[in-house]
Amino acid sequence: MAKASTGGGEKIPWAFLEVGHLLNGRKPNTSFRRFQTLHSSFALRLFRKPSAKASEALAFQEELSQRDFPTAVVPDTELPLLQDSFQIQDIELREENLVLTDSMGHQRIRPVAELVFLAAGVVSRLHFKSEWNQHLDAGIDSNGAARLVTEHEVYEESEVEFRLDFFFDTSPERQHASSCRDSKICYKDRPLRFRDRDGLRELTSAMAQLLPPERLSSFFHHPDSHPHYPTLRDYQNEIRWYFHGLELPPVV
Repeated sequence: MAKASTGGGEKIPWAFLEVGHLLNGRKPNTSFRRFQTLHSSFALRLFRKPSAKASEALAFQEELSQRDFPTAVVPDTELPLLQDSFQIQDIELREENLVLTDSMGHQRIRPVAELVFLAAGVVSRLHFKSEWNQHLDAGIDSNGAARLVTEHEVYEESEVEFRLDFFFDTSPERQHASSCRDSKICYKDRPLRFRDRDGLRELTSAMAQLLPPERLSSFFHHPDSHPHYPTLRDYQNEIRWYFHGLELPPVV
């Protein structure tokens, strides 16, 4: 993986940039016009390029260098892995503590002093859905009656959610809240659905006050113009890059 620095102190992983392939038949200028458009707001759409090779990264690095975008090439293995997250629903700030409660009413009091990083964003996710259907078969079974047929259908459905991830230096190291069609985040005794943009903005603004800017993901810096993450992996890969840049210990 190559990581690109925009020159303004913010760094992003090249392997996930949605700027097109320089080596995939596209003209470099077209790709870089797209890159510069994204860079102007720093709200970068991300994607996963699992087949990224060092030679491609170096070629891309050279092209960026010619356009005054300094970069560094770093193996993906150097980015820390993230631990699985525990989902919460209710978020409350009591003095110097975060009170996080899940949908079953289990509550954890987490000192703000143990909070090391915050990430947020709108994420597109694929969910597997399952449906059972029954119908009468037109044929006749051995007893002379119509046959009842049961069918199980499994399919993928795309869903957009707003996520807010908390990272701590004590166990459990990661907890998150999600607001989408089927879930909500409660803040100040107010349920926040995905369509409640003002309420979610109030929540993220309040949480952003808990940490210095370098310990906040890109969404907190540009909440109104930040684009959606096309997959959960892209969202998490940006967090991995921040952890690498901050030299935080791996969360495994």
